[in-house]
Amino acid sequence: MKEIDVVNSSIHQRNKGVIILSQGRSGTNWLKSISNATGQMGKTEEWLSFNKLSKPIKSYSTQSFYDHALQNASTENGRFSLKIFPRDMHLTRESFGLDFVRKCMQEQDVKLYLLTREDRVLQAISRLKSDQTNIWHAQEGQAQKEPQRQLRYNFRKLCLYYFEIGRQFEFWRSYLAINQFEHETFTYESLLPNPAPFFESTAKHLDVPPPTRYESAFKIQRDAITEDWCQRFSEDIKAHGVHPGTYHLRQPNATLSNALKLLTGRPFKTPRGWY
Repeated sequence: MKEIDVVNSSIHQRNKGVIILSQGRSGTNWLKSISNATGQMGKTEEWLSFNKLSKPIKSYSTQSFYDHALQNASTENGRFSLKIFPRDMHLTRESFGLDFVRKCMQEQDVKLYLLTREDRVLQAISRLKSDQTNIWHAQEGQAQKEPQRQLRYNFRKLCLYYFEIGRQFEFWRSYLAINQFEHETFTYESLLPNPAPFFESTAKHLDVPPPTRYESAFKIQRDAITEDWCQRFSEDIKAHGVHPGTYHLRQPNATLSNALKLLTGRPFKTPRGWY
């Protein structure tokens, strides 16, 4: 793990920015298409994702990675915007010893937004469909991308994704609470009929005009297959309960005692909090 670089704070300029804390299939692509079109509200994207790097990861220091993300997220007026998912926070911490959000809060003029989705079943279905087709968004007027393979209902994976979604949103809630970071919360469902409250808030913080229009090229991918899977999932839960493959296997403590139990066939001692 690399040590965090020391920054000369006496010459540091605080830029205005927004950070959207969320996870996949929550409407972040839809919102970014509206804000990015203004050319004044930053360039919203998953800039912590390592596939956004222009050079091999080993060539970055903690500070250069941080600077690279902010530079890519900024428009010419100095405003910046990022969306961050838990997996990218974890990888950034592991690779650079960097809590990106905390560093931004300390060095920049940032407002945080938590974007969640109320219907977790539909979110899980959306992820399963995208996983299977490798189609993560659709735009009006564009030819539909040919799916890589046929869509197939999978009860086990839907249960797995349902619980995973809950854990990821809870990570952000816990992260914000333990750091006592002020933030504003929106849900995908509340913004879908009228996204104006979100953009009025972000524009006010960035000190720029809000978008003049809220049309987006992105279209909702919910269809008859979504409705069918939603019904099947409800019926499966009523008939069978949660799929047994959903539960995580309990991992043993790495102790000499457990090593001896492995040799003798006795039960392991496992840490509390696993589920």
